[in-house]
Amino acid sequence: MIVTKLDRIARSTIHGAQLVEELLALGVRLNILNIGVMDNTPSSKLIRNVFFAFAEFERDMIVERTSECKEIAKQREGYRESRPSVNVPDFEKFLKKRKDSLITVNDAIKKLGIIRSTWYNLAKKVI
Repeated sequence: MIVTKLDRIARSTIHGAQLVEELLALGVRLNILNIGVMDNTPSSKLIRNVFFAFAEFERDMIVERTSECKEIAKQREGYRESRPSVNVPDFEKFLKKRKDSLITVNDAIKKLGIIRSTWYNLAKKVI
């Protein structure tokens, strides 16, 4: 198994170490591109656990900073938790054309200036 970085395998030190141990026990050769081949030697275990610990710490710090920023933002007037809803005035007209096979979704989203996921989200609301 080839992985670009060790922190892509798991989000916590414990889970990552367990997963790597299980893979190695099954005979899976684990090649981490920025570290090298993982095995069950003491030095490999040390490096693996240190890298997993740093990855978990980095993730926890990101979550903490995000939470702090949300708390600050909530104090501002007009704060909204989610993105503002998109208003597409001619959407239903284009949706009807699409249902009548007069236009493709690609053509409709280009003319409306929206992305494909917005098209399908709005279509769910209308139907």
